[in-house]
Amino acid sequence: MVYQIPKSIIKARYGQDACNVGDGGGFAPNVQDTSREGLVLLFDAIEKAGYAGKIKIEMDVVASEFLIKDGGYDLEL
Repeated sequence: MVYQIPKSIIKARYGQDACNVGDGGGFAPNVQDTSREGLVLLFDAIEKAGYAGKIKIEMDVVASEFLIKDGGYDLEL
């Protein structure tokens, strides 16, 4: 059931073609603002599944993508 919830949200927002599953078994909709929009989609699915406050998100990111000119990191969503 939980797997179907993100699929239904993706279908509603991006259309049936966005529900295709990649080689690793995950969805890969064409989100425009990947840092925010993808996480919002994930949080919406968690809430709709009834797991709000019960699931934590862990991310494995390429830190250089967040590097800014002064040597710090932009971690704001």
